[in-house]
Amino acid sequence: MVELVAAVCPKCGSKLEFPGDLKIAHCIYCGAKVIIEESKPDVHYHGIGTVENYVELGRTMYRRGHSEKAIEYYDKALEINAKSIEAWYGKGLIEERRGDDTDALFCYNKVLEINPEHERTKKRIEAMHKAMHREELNFAEER
Repeated sequence: MVELVAAVCPKCGSKLEFPGDLKIAHCIYCGAKVIIEESKPDVHYHGIGTVENYVELGRTMYRRGHSEKAIEYYDKALEINAKSIEAWYGKGLIEERRGDDTDALFCYNKVLEINPEHERTKKRIEAMHKAMHREELNFAEER
């Protein structure tokens, strides 16, 4: 079975998948050229990247177990638009799952600076605070 590589069209934004052995492909919806770099878990676009493309690539890399590459794509999205809620939120999820509460909370707080009503972020922060409180109680009981 051929492994598929996920991509987002740089022109029309469509979600695509290509066989991993291809080097160059074209979007089936608009015909835009997509260059697939060999032996790397990512896709490089022919043309200018957009925030949406980088965020989608970040999600894809994270789902495939490539957290470092996902962070790189989220950072690229943030270079274009420092107020990208989805990029900050994605970075926060990765940092939280890595156990880096400080960086996760930094990312989540960035989301709330941009949109104080972002419910998913509020829930993540609340869950983190509850987990930290439980750890403090367990530590105090052990003493």
